[in-house]
Amino acid sequence: MAEELDAIALLIEELRNDEQEVRTKAVARLTVIASALGPDRTRNELVPFLIESTDDEDEILEKLADQLGQFSELVGGADHAHCLLQPLEALASKEETVVRDKAAQSLCKVVETMKEGCDGVLVPVITNLSQGDWFTPRVSACALFGTFNSKCTNLESQQTLRKLFKALCLDETPMVKRAAASHLGKYAASIKDKDLLKTEILDMCMSLAKDDQDSVRLLGVENFTELGKMFTEDESRSLLLPAIKQCVEDRSWRVRFNVAKEFHAFSAALGGNLVQQDLLKLYLELLNDSEAEVRGAACKNIAGYCELIGEELFLSEMIPLIQQLAQDTGLNARVSLSSSCMELAPLLKEGTFCDHIVPLLKRFLCDDSREVRLHVLNKLNHLQQQPLNALMPILVELTKSPEWRVRRAITKVVEIVARNEGEITAAQLELLADSLKDPVSDVRLAACEVVRSLVKSMSASWVQKNILPNICSHFAESKFYLERISSVVAISYMYTADESVSTDDSIVPEAITVLEKGLKDAIANVRFATAKVVIEMIKFGFGKQLEVLKAQLVAMAEDSDEDVRYFSATAVADLSK
Repeated sequence: MAEELDAIALLIEELRNDEQEVRTKAVARLTVIASALGPDRTRNELVPFLIESTDDEDEILEKLADQLGQFSELVGGADHAHCLLQPLEALASKEETVVRDKAAQSLCKVVETMKEGCDGVLVPVITNLSQGDWFTPRVSACALFGTFNSKCTNLESQQTLRKLFKALCLDETPMVKRAAASHLGKYAASIKDKDLLKTEILDMCMSLAKDDQDSVRLLGVENFTELGKMFTEDESRSLLLPAIKQCVEDRSWRVRFNVAKEFHAFSAALGGNLVQQDLLKLYLELLNDSEAEVRGAACKNIAGYCELIGEELFLSEMIPLIQQLAQDTGLNARVSLSSSCMELAPLLKEGTFCDHIVPLLKRFLCDDSREVRLHVLNKLNHLQQQPLNALMPILVELTKSPEWRVRRAITKVVEIVARNEGEITAAQLELLADSLKDPVSDVRLAACEVVRSLVKSMSASWVQKNILPNICSHFAESKFYLERISSVVAISYMYTADESVSTDDSIVPEAITVLEKGLKDAIANVRFATAKVVIEMIKFGFGKQLEVLKAQLVAMAEDSDEDVRYFSATAVADLSK
């Protein structure tokens, strides 16, 4: 016990050390100190010491704020957690943003562990911060109202909090109003009285939405989602819709951008007929906005909006505008639209998708921007067989693209066809064969991964018959050692794709021949890469079939390369088990 207390004394001494690094490490171990001290000594000795330690380097204070958020149980639980409020209040008033943010988060964590009805200790804390002389404590206070209000049961205390928050919404400092706008939704969610939501809280929301600073207005947009969840459809139509319309028509593109980004979220929250009768028109305005950034943000929500309004309304109202946007001069709009169009595949009937969306995808695949093409290619797994077949001629052509990222994405086509239980054509097999021979390593490795997936979906015997000949011929013809390594890796993936493969399939002689040549290759990298492949295949139960390679592996014990000697010795040891 004495040794333990000596260790604790040493840690506390480190907290007083002149060296910042020593103090930082000590602060990181505060929970260890508190656990050893016990709740009583932590409250009576450690916490008062920490209150005096809130004037230090920012890095240390950030760690201190984080540690205090984990102290509730260490000071004795809900009945004593209030003793942590004083040091955290001091930290929440600091100038450094990261310290204040961490202190506010920890304050919320501590208060959440406290019992309801602790108004007497909570109200003074939030009042002090909300009425601070400098803007920093007022900014921190904004993050606390939702959590503090949920613990205050006295109506007078709740009214005090509303007055404080209203004052913050009207604060002269834009940073404070931005913080209030960011946290109004959470605060509103803690208020159970709908009449108060429709009067005082809504007034605060409108005040922020009409602020002179666009940086305040754009943050206020996010509150419509929270309020929409609390109001009925009629209440939302009369109370929220005018404000939403005002934001859609805001003079600042940054505000409209944020509205476009959040539009699906608060449309889903408001729901019902309001979406089809009113919000859809506003959404179409955003899709047709004069700023490309706004159109791009709105395009990201197209798939979500299709789900909200249904296929029929989507076809009549949105398809004509989407067809125009596919030719948009703004890259942001085309990039977002190309991604959203792929997400429409599971939402529309296959025939509808082929008729209206596939022509757009063909345009995107031929777009000048690599980014647009990649957004389509990286989501090919959304497509069913019919639209994929319609795009196949363009996809085959793209295997010749000078962009290696485009070629890498193309390799997934064969895997998707197999997953959709479609028949893999000769053209698609040729596409995979070209990827296995690609000059860029990432493309070849992606093709190897496709080989692994084909074993699972089509069987190892199918891969041996249709893919292995290409791998073997490429190994024999290759003049570049990295390509030969890729061929060996592809063979490994064929036989180690699934635990069940070894019980159903045997290694064909052609694969053994490639491995044997790999072990004899003139380049050391190929030799030890092949040895590593042999080791992996032995783990999957192919030891007996690979016995024919043992003599060569034993001979490699005298190899001039250290890595070759190591991996060959490991393979021999595994074969001998």
